[in-house]
Amino acid sequence: MIRVRKAGKRDTEQILCLWRNLVEFHENLPGPVVVKRYWKLSDCAEKVFRMHLSHALKSKNYMLLVAADGSKIVGYAEAWIKKRWRGFSFRKEVYVEDLAVSEKYRSRGIGSKLIREIEKRAKTLKIRFINLDADVNNSKALKFYKKQGFEKYNFQLVKEVR
Repeated sequence: MIRVRKAGKRDTEQILCLWRNLVEFHENLPGPVVVKRYWKLSDCAEKVFRMHLSHALKSKNYMLLVAADGSKIVGYAEAWIKKRWRGFSFRKEVYVEDLAVSEKYRSRGIGSKLIREIEKRAKTLKIRFINLDADVNNSKALKFYKKQGFEKYNFQLVKEVR
């Protein structure tokens, strides 16, 4: 049985492995070359992500969750609480930075469990909105998020300055 829980330091290596798979997946999505250059990882990306995880595990403003099948981490979600300027006032929102499920475990409701846990925690904190970005070329992710109740809100553009 898959259990969603708060991540711990012992989960770092397995989260890192899922993150590498997520990055590789995004590198192989179709799309313009400029977007591939925009998302290209630096040589020290893994080291920086490891430090980021260490910070996220300690911060009150982060939700770092894992989906575990026994001791095996089969999915993770990383979300942070931030204040955003909206409608002439600041309000707290939850921003989902990453959500990844091991390919072998997909289509089993694990991503939905992770989203529901983020929603539950947001509700406890009296936060009304959750937002995220999804690649326009990732039709499975767009369909998944729509099924979870997310609605299209924004369209991000990128341009390389030469």
